[in-house]
Amino acid sequence: MKQFTVCINYGRKCPAFEAIVSAHNEHDAKHQAQILARMSGFDAPVKKITVQEC
Repeated sequence: MKQFTVCINYGRKCPAFEAIVSAHNEHDAKHQAQILARMSGFDAPVKKITVQEC
């Protein structure tokens, strides 16, 4: 498993959500970060997702 830093941007009026997740690939990392964001109360439409391997 690899570690990824995922930043989810929701637009100008909502703060961004950033998390470090362990996943097999970038797609899984995006999915895990989106679940964490929803569990944390971020329910606005996603504008952009940025993934970087740590």
